[in-house]
Amino acid sequence: MATKILSGLILPNDEHKQKGNAFINLNNHSLTGDIRSPVLSDSSSQYHQTIGPANERFNSEPCKIVALREITFADLDHSRPSEAVNAETKTFSINTSLDVQGEPQVLTVSWKTAGNNAKIIEISYLIIGDAG
Repeated sequence: MATKILSGLILPNDEHKQKGNAFINLNNHSLTGDIRSPVLSDSSSQYHQTIGPANERFNSEPCKIVALREITFADLDHSRPSEAVNAETKTFSINTSLDVQGEPQVLTVSWKTAGNNAKIIEISYLIIGDAG
């Protein structure tokens, strides 16, 4: 039995910066859903890393951390940079659902914001468990 670690970034696409879903295949560490792909000049390895047995299933439910990494939320009057105008409550939420019994094993990450200009730019994740 070996330890498997998956880490990376979820980059919501332009249409889903306020609400969306991403699906992380835990077997091969692929991502699908309301996300954008890194531009071709970027190395995909800078967005996703796998340590340990790359194509093995987790033996039991792994530990997971999912966190907001970059958000935008300010409504500013640029003529008065120290004052916010049209102040409204901004909320950000992330929910996860893990299916380790299915094939493939999938972590679903859902996000939602409230507020006209509230946007999620990046979500980071770390998944650690026994595999093999």
